[in-house]
Amino acid sequence: MTDKNRILYSSVNKFDSFVLDKMDKNVLADCFLDSSVPPLSMIDGPFGICGIYSSYGLRLYRINDPKYRPEQNALLKMDLYSAESNIIRLCILAAKNGVSEKYYCNLKVTGGEYWADRVLSPKDFKTEENKALLQFSDAVSVSFSSDEPFCLNNLLWI
Repeated sequence: MTDKNRILYSSVNKFDSFVLDKMDKNVLADCFLDSSVPPLSMIDGPFGICGIYSSYGLRLYRINDPKYRPEQNALLKMDLYSAESNIIRLCILAAKNGVSEKYYCNLKVTGGEYWADRVLSPKDFKTEENKALLQFSDAVSVSFSSDEPFCLNNLLWI
């Protein structure tokens, strides 16, 4: 049996397990990334701590791995940094009984030289019809996107 791990991501792991979320910006002919825009990058945040960023958005499937599955009643904690005021959109793709649904949560980060920690419960994520996510254990992936640069660090279950 594999040991469980509550840490989904830490900047110590650099780009580990993240993929691009959206191919709608900086993509040529719908399949080639613009070579002048790095697909994933580590951004220096406050206090010399780095975080991961992509102008294409970030997606993590590790949330679906049994090793990283949350315990019942777990909360999702993360640290976010944005130099300017920003809204970061999170999306959890969940599947139950063969039916997939997207659940969204918009986080406002006021900007400035500090890491903003956020703790979210499943009910913070809602469909476009305002139906709340019942449990994180149904999640297949989690994604992060924004119109402005931001970086993410320390994504974990508490």
